[in-house]
Amino acid sequence: MHPIDLPLLKKYEETLKIRKKLAYVLDFEVNTVQRRFDFENDSCLVCIPPLLLRDMDTHLSFLIFNLCLIKNTDLDPLFGVGILSKRYEDLPKHVQDDFGYDRHVWGNICTFLTKIWAIDLRHSYWPEFTKLDQIHTAAFLRNVIQEERVEILTSLPAMLSLAHAILEVERYHLEPFDFSYALEVLPKDFRTFIEGIVELTAFLPTLTGRKEIDIPMFQDWVINLVYCMQQERIHPRIITEDGMLKWTLGAPYS
Repeated sequence: MHPIDLPLLKKYEETLKIRKKLAYVLDFEVNTVQRRFDFENDSCLVCIPPLLLRDMDTHLSFLIFNLCLIKNTDLDPLFGVGILSKRYEDLPKHVQDDFGYDRHVWGNICTFLTKIWAIDLRHSYWPEFTKLDQIHTAAFLRNVIQEERVEILTSLPAMLSLAHAILEVERYHLEPFDFSYALEVLPKDFRTFIEGIVELTAFLPTLTGRKEIDIPMFQDWVINLVYCMQQERIHPRIITEDGMLKWTLGAPYS
């Protein structure tokens, strides 16, 4: 990793009034932006792959999105990174596979929600980036369909990303964007899943900036999405452990 200076981002940092001390590094080991938080020292190391820096104009919206995620951790670390209770560090072997799957589902749900709230923040200042993202999403979906690679849209992260793109159209009134054509090429069960997520999260509130409201709201919406996805084995809850808020997944792992 090599420290880098990105003066282009300074004005965005200042507008967002990010409290954390930020440092940027060029990281040849990552293929996307990674955020490494040090909550004790109120800082964050932002690791950036070389390919992204070669075309800053194209990737600026994604960098600003990451700054918004970091800003939301000023409210609480949970809004930028999934933190699980340490009670899961020594699980018995017979539940490790199930736990790995359930952790994957929970992690994607948390990421889905925190992504929406980060885009809310970015859109409130720079709506042009939201429209640019929609253009890029439309181009990506057209290529996938034309090249008959629809199967890449059926993983859980991909389906949630498509749900988020569809949700943005209504949330930010981004007509004439319309991604219904992408749903039409998917198998019925995948299409129904995405439509259910969109229908539910159409009612997702924005963050208030008040921890006593936003933390319970975060928990409630993770539970809502777990129920919507029919993941009956896990029961996510936020607890206090070692002076920090963390997630538990409930029975059968607790």
